[in-house]
Amino acid sequence: MRVSSECNQELSLTVRDGAAVLARTDLEDDKQAWIQSFRNTGRVTDSEGRSSFALVNKATRKALRRSHGDQKLQVVGYCPDSVDGIDVALLWTRGGDLGEGYHCIRSVSDLGYVLDAAEGMSETGGAHDGTPIILFQANGGPNQKWKMTPFH
Repeated sequence: MRVSSECNQELSLTVRDGAAVLARTDLEDDKQAWIQSFRNTGRVTDSEGRSSFALVNKATRKALRRSHGDQKLQVVGYCPDSVDGIDVALLWTRGGDLGEGYHCIRSVSDLGYVLDAAEGMSETGGAHDGTPIILFQANGGPNQKWKMTPFH
């Protein structure tokens, strides 16, 4: 699937230099394709009962992971069949529909923190190619609204 933000619909979530960023949409770039993996997430749900998933990059086979204690996201190896079980910091849930197919993508362990296109609001310069994706306190801004669509 393609993951895009309401703050700039011409950009897509990608992995660049080991980090999650927005890039100009290129439907031939597999680094802009993501898999919403429910594999081996057990019955982990958020406090609203929504099923959790990992966001795995198709090209790198690495997943987005919440870093504890700061806003940074990591892009780390993903092994859903690990005997140690799944790392909860890899798990996300989608919030309710925010209109036009947009949702927030939230940390399963803290719904108050969501994926955010850093300083992607028009008053702070807007999202552009290379805008980093961070975890930030939910505020309802367009830089925190995400749409997952088929990757064509």
